[in-house]
Amino acid sequence: MILRNRAGGEAVDKPNVWPLSSLERTCWGEPVVLRCGSTRGTNAQYTWYKVGRPNNIVLHNSPDLCLQCSNIIEDNQLFCSAYNDVSSQSSDFVTVQLLQPADKNCIYLISSKGLGLLYLYGMSVFVGSSSQL
Repeated sequence: MILRNRAGGEAVDKPNVWPLSSLERTCWGEPVVLRCGSTRGTNAQYTWYKVGRPNNIVLHNSPDLCLQCSNIIEDNQLFCSAYNDVSSQSSDFVTVQLLQPADKNCIYLISSKGLGLLYLYGMSVFVGSSSQL
């Protein structure tokens, strides 16, 4: 069932999050842009949040969020919200885990349970058993 308001606007659905850069390149100090998008919804707008206690913190009012070494200073849980005058929905959480802090050449892990994402930026990763070495 698709929700609509009296003016005919369509409700947004749960937004997805995906990286705009190639998943195969490393990211030594280069920014990584995450995009938030909803497949339904009239005039959808997007806001990125960092999970905070007691309140979430607005990071950016845009579908795109740029992550780079200089603005990753600790581990965080992020999410985006898609909204319009009919409804609002939030994405699954995206976890950013800082493994090696630095203004440049930092190493961080981006993961999201909902999409099965696991991206390690800033270093090459060997996946396999030790018998393959």
